[in-house]
Amino acid sequence: MVERISVFLENKPGRFERVTKLLFDANVDIRGLTVSQMSDSGILKLLVDKADVAYNTLNNDGFTVTKTYMIAARISDEKGSLYNLLQILSKNNINIDDCYGISIGSKDSKYAVILLEIDRSLCNKAENVLRDNSITILNEDEVINLK
Repeated sequence: MVERISVFLENKPGRFERVTKLLFDANVDIRGLTVSQMSDSGILKLLVDKADVAYNTLNNDGFTVTKTYMIAARISDEKGSLYNLLQILSKNNINIDDCYGISIGSKDSKYAVILLEIDRSLCNKAENVLRDNSITILNEDEVINLK
């Protein structure tokens, strides 16, 4: 599984920049991110190389921070692959709370990594079901070092 850090931010100039400065100073490498806006605030979701350091650094600076475990599934980058993954989870009564993905590779060798937030009590079941259906699950080091 992969740890994701979520940071609640006021929607004000400089808040996002403050997070990146703190992580830079703590020698934390940001490997992926998303930002969701909710009127006066937002949620910054980060994949970093040192989740514990990032969490403690931001928390100690007064940010509201949470850690969430995610499953990283590697699928082929072709039509129907995501549908297949979602169908497997659905047939096994596994719901997805959050999801995002990225296509990686060259023209000749492409794949996609889909990050899935699933209820913690169902993560092991989800990983096993996906593996049983020939879907590769990546560990945290593999996700952090994607190229």
